[in-house]
Amino acid sequence: MTLAVILFVAALAVIASERVDRTKVALIGAVLVLLTQTIEQEVAIEAVDWNTLGLLAGMMIVVRVTEPTGIYTWIAIRAGQLSNGRPLAVVVALAGTTALLSAFLDNLTTVLLMVPITFLLADALDIDPIPLVIIEILVSNIGGTATLIGDPPNILIAGSTDLSFLDFIVNLAPISVLAFVVVTALLYRWYRSQLQIAPEARERVMSLDAARSIEDMAELKRTVPILVGTVLLFFAHQALHIEPATVALT
Repeated sequence: MTLAVILFVAALAVIASERVDRTKVALIGAVLVLLTQTIEQEVAIEAVDWNTLGLLAGMMIVVRVTEPTGIYTWIAIRAGQLSNGRPLAVVVALAGTTALLSAFLDNLTTVLLMVPITFLLADALDIDPIPLVIIEILVSNIGGTATLIGDPPNILIAGSTDLSFLDFIVNLAPISVLAFVVVTALLYRWYRSQLQIAPEARERVMSLDAARSIEDMAELKRTVPILVGTVLLFFAHQALHIEPATVALT
């Protein structure tokens, strides 16, 4: 037990140093635990949550397939244009898009998708992008909390319980919406002076051609239905008696 704690703390320390890739650290730590017989191999294999790993892997594949089409960039640009260049509307549009994507994609992927687009819109609006990025980072965590697949902890909880995709939405979505409203309102009030938009800047945003962000229309027509179908199946997975990982990998 003592050795296990030492290995665990050592692994965390190395990960915190950011000198070695955390995946390598985790795998090396797992190997050391087995080699030192701190835990039996059979017990270690039984402890692996294959449903969680399958769900994460499946959703990463779905995102990787749909991302090159440009659909996420199109969504963000259209959200910015629908705001008509009004500061509060811009914040709500970008924050809402981020939270919604985070509910069905992992948080890191969502932020990585949104940040370049946010810089593009901020440049067109001639405002500081940092407040927008900070808001997006925070609401991505809020949005991810709302669903079974939005956050790794939720996936782990689902794997250890009988909670369905719909159970997470019913119990967590209302709280997430409330948190989204409060956090977005407070942050907008805090950064309002940095988000003033000139009339000519609004015109630049409205002139952006969102359609040009679609890089592969044929691939878009093939992959977006897969993404939509996957999300719909998550709602019905319990009624169909299939695991979320099966939905994601199918």
